[in-house]
Amino acid sequence: MGWYHINIVLLFLTCYNVEVQGTSNGQRTDTDVSGGVDDIREGTELRLLVSSLLERQERQETRLRQLERTVSGHVEDLRRKDVRIGLLERELHDLKEASNPTIGHVTKHLSNVSTTNVNPYPQEYSGNPDTPKQVPAGHPDGSVPTKSIRLAPVDPSGPNAFSASLTTSLNLHPGLIMVFDHVLLDTDSSYNTGDGVYQVPVSGVYVFTWISTGETEDFIFLELIVNGSPRAATTSDTYMGGSWDSATGLVLVHVSAGDHVSIRSAASGRVRSVPHQTTPMFSGWRIA
Repeated sequence: MGWYHINIVLLFLTCYNVEVQGTSNGQRTDTDVSGGVDDIREGTELRLLVSSLLERQERQETRLRQLERTVSGHVEDLRRKDVRIGLLERELHDLKEASNPTIGHVTKHLSNVSTTNVNPYPQEYSGNPDTPKQVPAGHPDGSVPTKSIRLAPVDPSGPNAFSASLTTSLNLHPGLIMVFDHVLLDTDSSYNTGDGVYQVPVSGVYVFTWISTGETEDFIFLELIVNGSPRAATTSDTYMGGSWDSATGLVLVHVSAGDHVSIRSAASGRVRSVPHQTTPMFSGWRIA
């Protein structure tokens, strides 16, 4: 486009020079001399104007090329964003499909979770199906810890077993739910290290066992409770300073899916946990 304008200007200047040259070859008068000076002046101004126009045209073309490069860069950015959006949409679709199998199980699980508050010493479980399941209180202020929601599907034919240990010594008081903070085995992700509650994944007959060692002269009374109701208990008696006394409990219990099982203290004392010496444990597994 620039070369086209330059050729026109050169053609114009050539014709103008020919005309001036022809005039100079003829007979000159004073009028002709005066006119020639004016023509030279006009020619100089014309050249300056043409030069200015050519410079402006060049700047416009440079600006146009810059705009074309900018637009091209924006188009490429939009193309990359479209590709990224497509990948994110496919990932979201895959996540939705992966989560669909667990929706039914979560709904059933939520229907079994109770939010009923109880005192540290609830009444015996009546066995009446109309009686709501109770969650044992595990804090001195009587607040009920929140039970986590299990998202993994449960295999009814699986082993349905768990085992957890206490990694540090623990001071007890009446009504305290012992929280065994280290999970050794949990086939159904049913034991909660936040509140010490095992939520039964499948109805059946279960074996529950627990072991503890007392390190003070206080009696250590521990109970296995199901939905806030005691089912079995153990006592350890450290009768001399510096000695320890251990106790182990084992019981068979028929429980239903969604029942809450935990170990509760009925008195004050201190349970000892020392690596390679003694480790409090809480375990259970379904046998039928």
